[in-house]
Order: sequence, then structure tokens, then C-alpha cells
Amino acid sequence: MSIDLEDWFCVYVLSQSIGRQHWDSCELRVEASTRKILHLLDQHNTRATFFVLGYVADKLPQLVRDIDAAGHEIATHGYNHQLITKLTPEEFDRDIADGLAAIKRCGIKQDIIGFRAPSFTIVDKTRWALDVLAKHGIRYDSSVFPIGFHPDYGIPDAPLGP
Repeated sequence: MSIDLEDWFCVYVLSQSIGRQHWDSCELRVEASTRKILHLLDQHNTRATFFVLGYVADKLPQLVRDIDAAGHEIATHGYNHQLITKLTPEEFDRDIADGLAAIKRCGIKQDIIGFRAPSFTIVDKTRWALDVLAKHGIRYDSSVFPIGFHPDYGIPDAPLGP
């Protein structure tokens, strides 16, 4: 099971209405909902991977520590929830570095080896992002869908397995 740890205002679909410069004025809702999820996962003795947005890690470091302490995998979702299709390799590199640094500042004990792109935007034209991820020690990506019909994501010839 995997969960993108981001707040309601971080999603791309709202970026025209709630710009990045306004995030700090938005009500954080991710902590309460995540604590409910953590309780349910614990009740059912289930572990998950949490793809943590760096912004959320900076705002709620104790939540990230609690996820780690509960035995869940912490992976990265970048820092600013920017679509890779709208970034240069240099901008993506900075976003990954910032996201990883934010998670590390929380004081978690595990290595971060996983990544999921905002809106699953590792596509044919952004395969270069995999080299950037490898540079940062990321060993797997959870962003690729082996489909060709969606207008914003998918790599039609991608394998069905890891």
C-alpha cells in the first residue's frame, strides 16, 4: 500500500487558484487524516510506503517521525509538488535535493530509496528524471503507468513489474 503525503492545497489541479506563495496561509489538514490512516494501518498490522512531500516534512516533522517509528517506509515525493513535465533537469534536481533534505531534517532513521512523481509525470519525455533520481540514491520509482491513453501520464511500453 502506498500513500502520497501531501496536503489538499499542494495538488497541481489547484495551482492556478492557490499558488505556491500562498501555501503557508492554507489550513493544514494532512496531519489529522494521516493519524487516522496510521491508526487503521496499526489495527490491521499493515505497513505502507509514504511518499512524503518535503513541504509537509518541514511543516510536520513529528508526523514524519511517527510514520517512521510505526515501521512504515518513507519515500520522497519531491519538495514542491511540481510536475516533472514542467521542470528542467536542473529544477527537478533541486526539488529532489530539497525534498530529501526536508525528510532528513525530521531525524528519521531509514534511508530514502523510493520516489513517486507528482501526478505520475515520469513519461517518455521525462525519462531523464530517472538519472537525476539515481544521482540522489533513489533506487526505485513508483511513477510509471504502463498505459498510453492518458493525456498526462503513462509510458505505453513500460513493463508491468518492477
